[in-house]
Formats: sequence, C-alpha cells, structure tokens
Amino acid sequence: MTCAGQQGALATAAEDAVSSLPELTPEMAKKLVAAVVSQIQEAISRGGSPGAARLAELRSWGFSDAAQMEDCVRRCCTESDDQYLRSWYSLYRELARVIDPPLVKAEADPNLASARLAKAVSTNHKAMRENQEASIQSSCCWEMAD
Repeated sequence: MTCAGQQGALATAAEDAVSSLPELTPEMAKKLVAAVVSQIQEAISRGGSPGAARLAELRSWGFSDAAQMEDCVRRCCTESDDQYLRSWYSLYRELARVIDPPLVKAEADPNLASARLAKAVSTNHKAMRENQEASIQSSCCWEMAD
C-alpha cells in the first residue's frame, strides 16, 4: 500500500510495483489505525494475543506486516496536517509497545553485586562461627559429664 500524494521519482520497475498497490489516503489511514487499535484493545481486554489481532486486521487491509503499515501511516502523517490521524497513530504506537516491548539490556549494578557477595560471605562466616561454638559447647558438656 502507498500513501496518496506521495512525491518523488522512483525507478521504472519500482514505479510499476508501487502503482499496482492501492493508495492509502489520510482518511483511509485514520480508519485503518482506528480499526487496528480497536482490535488490539479488544484482544488485551479478552486476555488474547494482541499481536495476532493486529496481524489479522492488517492482513484484512492488505498489509503483509506491521512494519509496512507503520511506514505507510507515518508517511501519511508527515504529508498531512491531520491531527486526528497523528493522535490515532500515537495511540497505536503506545499499544504496539505491549506487543513489541523494547529490549532492555539487563545489567546489575556492580556495587550491588559486591554488596550482596560481601553480605553472603559475612553471613556464611557468621553461621560457621556459630556452628563451631555450638559444637565446642556440646563437646565441653560431654567431657564434664564423663
């Protein structure tokens, strides 16, 4: 799908491929994004798969994947001054984070790890000393009883 009013010169082969796809106007883009958002919200509220709901809706509109739709709607947003379309697209992006959360590299604070290690060693030494003292006291008691 392409956005209506798209400007720029394309190579002849690419031009033929693009022209064979239907155009997406800002009005159609609003309806598309509203339909996708609705399906995602419904899937979330039902406890279903929002990713599957999004993909099913996108395929019913003729898109192969979310990236293709997002690229087209993003172009429609930049070519148009339609604030309603932009707000729907912003809502879509927020919901898309539920489906595709950003990857966050997990790193432990080195100070935290050192503090935990020191505490574990200290606790281990304390437990060992208590065990030694208990065994010494129990052996002393047995010696006196003999």
